[in-house]
Amino acid sequence: MESIEDIKLKISDKTIAVIGAGGLGGYIIGLASRLGLAKIFVFDGDLFSQSNIDRQLYCKKQTLGKNKAEVAAESCNEVGVTEAIAVAVFFNEEYFELIKDVDCVIDATDNIASRLLLERFGELYNVPIIHGAIDGMYGHVAVVRPGEKTISKLYSGEEIKPGKTFSFVPSLIASIQVSQMAKLLSGEKTLSKGELFIVDFIESTTKVINI
Repeated sequence: MESIEDIKLKISDKTIAVIGAGGLGGYIIGLASRLGLAKIFVFDGDLFSQSNIDRQLYCKKQTLGKNKAEVAAESCNEVGVTEAIAVAVFFNEEYFELIKDVDCVIDATDNIASRLLLERFGELYNVPIIHGAIDGMYGHVAVVRPGEKTISKLYSGEEIKPGKTFSFVPSLIASIQVSQMAKLLSGEKTLSKGELFIVDFIESTTKVINI
């Protein structure tokens, strides 16, 4: 593996999109924005509410009622390492063209329809997706390259509402997603086709399975 400085140099001209700026997305945006990427598009149409305070990085008294993407982007731009552009909507096909040239998309959505939409976008524009999800005290990450259909294989059943979680769960899963993004964009080894990195916070274990 190359040095940290070599990796940072290789990703310094890269642009990514983060879809979702809540639990997972907030941590992803905060971490990715300090890596020295050129630009981050941040999508989310939701507003912060009191129920978000326990697990969403940018939710606090001062941001209640404000759009999540706009708050996250503003915070990133105050840091001043990476330009963040807020798109204060829920990602849909209308916005495919806007981000068709990004180098990577990080999935921080919370429903099957949005995840499948991202997979379709990735295939249409040949863009890799760093998928992540949490459910209570569990989380997983996968690197989905165009044509691999990993998300479709994962979510072939009915929608199940994820259980409540703690702040440390999305923060760790987000860290894993950002690490996979940085390695992917710098040419380092990442999770392979069909590999799912699973974190079990109850048993304090991690494992990689093939799906």
